[in-house]
Amino acid sequence: ERAGVRFEKGDYEGALRDYDQALQMHGIPATTNFNGYINRGRTKASLRDWEGAAADYTAILEAWPLAIPEVNKLRGEAYLELGEHQKAIADFERFATFLRQRADEVAPLLARARAALRNPPPTKPARPAE
Repeated sequence: ERAGVRFEKGDYEGALRDYDQALQMHGIPATTNFNGYINRGRTKASLRDWEGAAADYTAILEAWPLAIPEVNKLRGEAYLELGEHQKAIADFERFATFLRQRADEVAPLLARARAALRNPPPTKPARPAE
């Protein structure tokens, strides 16, 4: 919690110390602490430690192959800053593919909701009071 507060206040060095301490003290691997690694990765990115950020994002993706796709975007940004353009492109493409898939899943639901707005079901007559 303290690390998150420090991060929000812009104290990235303090936040990083807290995240490092929490993850190392408890020996918590990425397989059991998704949020700790993603938050530490974001903190490292805020400090422009692109290699450290990419390492934390990679740990998440290795431990959680179906991790939220944004991790691919975040790691792609780190790779881009490191000049590792091929790796950045691969991560951005994975992220874009996910977005397209999600859009395809949502499209029928969106169409149904829009149709319902255009053609609302008839209202039922009110029941007489008893």
